[in-house]
Amino acid sequence: MVTTPTPTERFTSDPVQSPYPSSGNGESDRTLTSRQFEEVRNVFNVFDVESSGFIDVPTMEILARSLGFRMGQQEIRDAIQSMQEERQTDDVGSIDLEAVCYILHKRGYSSRNAEEEMQSYFRLFDRGNTGYVTLEDLQQLQREVIDAEQRLNIGTSVNVEVDDVMLKAMINEFDTNADSVLDFDEFKVLLAPIIS
Repeated sequence: MVTTPTPTERFTSDPVQSPYPSSGNGESDRTLTSRQFEEVRNVFNVFDVESSGFIDVPTMEILARSLGFRMGQQEIRDAIQSMQEERQTDDVGSIDLEAVCYILHKRGYSSRNAEEEMQSYFRLFDRGNTGYVTLEDLQQLQREVIDAEQRLNIGTSVNVEVDDVMLKAMINEFDTNADSVLDFDEFKVLLAPIIS
């Protein structure tokens, strides 16, 4: 008799293997390191406002974006359907933590190294795809985070709006070439303590 491990058992070692069938190449389709799982679980818990263990598709879209992935709602629904086909279930309910891990793994989260994570976050901050992060990019992202928190009825990360003086000071602290924007190399210095 095969027993399915609990979510905690599933994600405690490094790397973490899924109990579900692999794609046939000898590797699990849902392998996350302990650090990656902890990051996903922490973000999931922020977005699981009612502590139900589930989120909906629009919330998953915002969660994925907060981790540096741009995914549309249809893409999320397709990934859920793919997972359900693998599991041979038709449970169409809300998205649980395991489904979030599955979807993010399929998008390359588990194979991302520190440099790729930084590039992903840089693209998230570089709102105009200009190759640098401006004060306007930070202002727009801050507005989007505040809007998302209000829409989800959570008040976690940016309850107090950071004023322009503080945003400029942040840019100036890491802007080594004094051009008033952050290029990727400058942005990496900002993220290095968080990502590595």
